[in-house]
Amino acid sequence: MAGLPRTKPLIILITGANRGIGFCIAQALTQKNAKDTVIVTARVQDSASQAIQKLKEAGAQSHLDSTALDITSDQSIQALVSMIHERYGRLDVLINNAGIAMVPNPDLSDFRQVNNSILDTNITSVGFATTLLLPLLLKSQNPKVINISSGRASITRLTSGDLPATVSVPYSVSKVALNVMTLEMAKAEPKVTFYLANPGHCKTAFNGYKGKKDPLLGAEVAANLVHGDYKSGFWHNDGGEMEMMPCWASTTSDIFLFQLLKPILRATESSDSPSRVVSVSSAGHKAAGIFFDDLDLSKQGYNPMLAYAQSKTAKIYLANPFDRRYGQSGLRAVSVHPGTIFTTQIGRPMSAEELEQLAPMAPFARSAEQGAATTIFAALSSHSVKEGGIYLADAGVSAAAAEDEPFAGPGYAPHAYDEESEEKLWKLSLAAVGLEGNRD
Repeated sequence: MAGLPRTKPLIILITGANRGIGFCIAQALTQKNAKDTVIVTARVQDSASQAIQKLKEAGAQSHLDSTALDITSDQSIQALVSMIHERYGRLDVLINNAGIAMVPNPDLSDFRQVNNSILDTNITSVGFATTLLLPLLLKSQNPKVINISSGRASITRLTSGDLPATVSVPYSVSKVALNVMTLEMAKAEPKVTFYLANPGHCKTAFNGYKGKKDPLLGAEVAANLVHGDYKSGFWHNDGGEMEMMPCWASTTSDIFLFQLLKPILRATESSDSPSRVVSVSSAGHKAAGIFFDDLDLSKQGYNPMLAYAQSKTAKIYLANPFDRRYGQSGLRAVSVHPGTIFTTQIGRPMSAEELEQLAPMAPFARSAEQGAATTIFAALSSHSVKEGGIYLADAGVSAAAAEDEPFAGPGYAPHAYDEESEEKLWKLSLAAVGLEGNRD
């Protein structure tokens, strides 16, 4: 949907736009296109009207409209929907910016109240407003929902040591929840393009003006998403360039889980009967290595098939260092190619065109039971006892793919064994989950 050509001026709604990031987003958008309409909301009408006056004084070119909106009031949200329906008949862009952050009292007397208020405002109300506005959004040629999130919602950054302790834990929790809600709503309504935007730590009243970034610069990420052609995702704009927030979920979650389970695995290991780590890869790894300078593919443009290929190479690159570190002491690691299996739900998010690209692999298709056989072989076979760091397929030890081997064949690509790249990914993954100082 994001790539459709634009033929009409946009109707843009920004919640909580009377100050801070919301106001700056409105300011950026009103100077982009004079024919667009920007609807400014605030809890009370006077605040919204004052914001419009300030926008005009700042040189706003777009048509401006305003209305009162208490995002926590169902009646107020319903009144907003009615107003947009009557005046415009559709909504092209919804920017969910309104939010709060509070800290419970030291005696915790208001702990529940603070947490509930933050979650109600930042999650429940956003979800309810978005749901009620969907019928108007679906009347748009290119509907977009942009939820203003935070770097605090990036699990990668939270676990990497990149961020100091937060002042408001419930606020950070609400932004993580906002990200999950956005992803789920995007799946439920594929005709709407959903985005998450991280403005950065901006100097606003929201944080007592302690931020380091000019809020006008922070607003650019949302403004760019409104007018640009970007893939659905979690975006930020640092140094003038749009980038996706770091997310190496498959790789980092594997290594984090291993670190959590390592004491148990090592407690039961022995050279005669080693513990085992089975990393499920795929023939898909043959399509790509690791793009170390573009892990989230934001520079070259996100491609789901390429992302899948990279993740499956990463599965091999993590199994091999596992085995190098622990194999001799009784903890072996192997990689597995289950085979081409069309009977699972893994292809559910794929388009018809993407599924069509898999058609040549149909002759090599396996049942789910046949695919599971190789994983069982890896877990129980004596091969995994005697030799780790190996690639298994068709319930046996595989070898390098021959030049004339079909893509779905059992062999592995030349880049599957590259110790330098394996060690680089290992260190990056440890750092991503806050374990960069771990000798393992």
